[in-house]
Amino acid sequence: MSIFLEPVLEIYITNECNLSCGNCNRFNNHDFQGHYYWEDHAEDFEKWSSRIDAKLITIIGGEPTQNPGLSDWAKNLRRLWPSTAIMIQTNGITTLSRQRHDMWRDYRVGWGISVHDPKMKSKLSQQWTVEGLPNDNIIDDYKFTTATIQPTVSGFRVHQSNPDAAFDVCTVRFSHTIFQGKLYKCPVTALLPIFCQQHNVEMTDQQRQLINQYQPLSADCSEEELQKFVMDRKMPIPQCTLCPESNLFSQVVLSPRPLKNKILS
Repeated sequence: MSIFLEPVLEIYITNECNLSCGNCNRFNNHDFQGHYYWEDHAEDFEKWSSRIDAKLITIIGGEPTQNPGLSDWAKNLRRLWPSTAIMIQTNGITTLSRQRHDMWRDYRVGWGISVHDPKMKSKLSQQWTVEGLPNDNIIDDYKFTTATIQPTVSGFRVHQSNPDAAFDVCTVRFSHTIFQGKLYKCPVTALLPIFCQQHNVEMTDQQRQLINQYQPLSADCSEEELQKFVMDRKMPIPQCTLCPESNLFSQVVLSPRPLKNKILS
């Protein structure tokens, strides 16, 4: 029997984005590079499909429409989770037209639109109302909270917080993420090590050790390990100390970027 992860299971497929939103909680506003492709971890997903399920699976980034392999992700996730709602989470900036129909017709994969500018909500709502498709999920993401990564003069830094306090205010604490075939508690535990490889992040030895100590679950994990992951999902972990313990909501500052891979038109 599959273990149910609530409320959503995220599948992270790209670090790249066509916007640069201040305080992005997945660091995609800091020249974060790299796409991830289905075939690289297909065997892991085959195994996960018989072990975990969710009310909703979201394909996220970055901006997932930047990934040239997006259709492969949609097709294969639908094949493995035939009865689960699956949605591509996009900022809605890229014009989609035909591909939107194709994704729903071929794979029954819908779209969620994160509106990062309140002035654009009406326009995006009109653009995303297409006859014959289910109503898309328009999410008001006008504000982001204080991010884990904070710019400094020479690079970036992380926080030194009380882990319980940081977990209490965390907006992604239940964003359980499959990344490179492994299951992570949250996007920070998945992406921070990769970000540190690409950028200069000022850390103490203890902070760097914390990052390296986190062990995601592999698809071959024991039933006991998976059960413990589910039981502990509402508890902080030591790595929470790297995140802010008091969130200051800030207006999203949009900075458009040119599309590197315009696969949707």
